[in-house]
Parts: sequence; C-alpha cells; structure tokens
Amino acid sequence: MKKLFLYILILLSIIILQSCARTEDGEPGSTSDNTKSLIIGVWESENYVVSFGNDGFYSAYITDEFIDSGDYTQSKNIVSCQNSYFNRTTIYTIEEVSDDLLKVNIDYKDLYGNKKTKSISFTKVKKTPSIKNNTLSGKSYTFNAPYFGNITMSFNTYNSGIKSATKGSAKQYPLNFLYIYIGEKVYYQILENATIQVPSIGAWTNYNDVICWTIDIGTNGEIIHIDTIPL
Repeated sequence: MKKLFLYILILLSIIILQSCARTEDGEPGSTSDNTKSLIIGVWESENYVVSFGNDGFYSAYITDEFIDSGDYTQSKNIVSCQNSYFNRTTIYTIEEVSDDLLKVNIDYKDLYGNKKTKSISFTKVKKTPSIKNNTLSGKSYTFNAPYFGNITMSFNTYNSGIKSATKGSAKQYPLNFLYIYIGEKVYYQILENATIQVPSIGAWTNYNDVICWTIDIGTNGEIIHIDTIPL
C-alpha cells in the first residue's frame, strides 16, 4: 500500500512538472491573455515610440524615415500590425514583457520596400494610446512662413493629410503626408509622389524625414498651437 501511495505521488509530481513546463514555453495553459493586456499602452525608447490600444489599433515611430499605424492582432508572442496605407504588415515578436518593460524583435518593410529587422527595448510611459478616430482627424492648422505664405496642414483622415501653401512655387505643389498622433505629439512624414515632378523648393520637399510636433488642443477641440521638437 505504501508503495502504491509513493507511486501515485511520483506520478502526480511528473504531471505537475510537465504542466509548468508547458506554461513556461507558452503552450496551452500559458498567460497569453495576460500578455495581451500587458502590451496595451504607450512605450518609448529614447526618441522611438510604439502604442498599442485596447481597441486593436496601433501606431509607431521605430526607426528613422519610418512611421506606422493600423489594426493589430496578437497570437501568443506574435503581434501583427496591418498598415492599409502602404498595404504592409509589421511583425513584433515579444521576447519579454512586464508592467514597465517590452523587449521585441521587429520585422518590417521600409519606405523603399526593403525588409528590415530591429530589436528594441521599450519602457512604458504614462500617456494615452493612439486611437483611430483621433482628435486631429478632420481638422487643419495654418501658420505663416516667409517664402510659402500661409501653410495649411489638413489632417484629412486618421493617418494622412495634405500640406498646402498660398505663396511662391510651393503653391502649385500640395504634398501628401502620413502621420501618427500619440500622447499630444504628431509625427508626420512628407511622401514623395512619383507621378508628378515637384521641383526642389527648400524645406517644402523634405521627403521622408519624420518631423515631430507637440500640439495644443483648445477647449473646442481646435488646434491652437504647435511646436517642433527634435528627433
């Protein structure tokens, strides 16, 4: 009887150890739901930033000449982010995640269609994640520049807009831009249009540079002030 009892104890120990191993390896029984909740928020690494919302929307500035946004899905430690503007998918492989640390390997395509991989360790910050129906969508902001007259940035959709001018050569060449809006900062990028030949007009055609603004929003939801900050 004692031998039978001892045998049962050994068998139970083996079952428990196997169950723990499966959990650590991310097999069924793992904390996948907890991992999904942990990534939600805004994460920064020096000037780079990534945002995962609980509504399934994502935005990121993760390397020079690259901003990204779209819907995301997660399966275990793989997060797939679909950018409909460029019809591209960015993959985040989570190496480690906690309440304040996110280590990921990122596979993405740059503006030129080249496949790239980058590893980043992010720290969580107290900012509101970006949402698709953001405050800027449908609004515009106008400011004056010596050579271009009134420059208007029209945020036509949740991620794209048009930069236009009222003076000089730039008046003839409105430019498309892509943008993301995270935590009262907008990151935008003038996109080159291969179908038209825009002459070089000073800072008007600073293609592919990611520019960052802090934005002040008025009580009525209007854009009242911007400041450029270095990246």
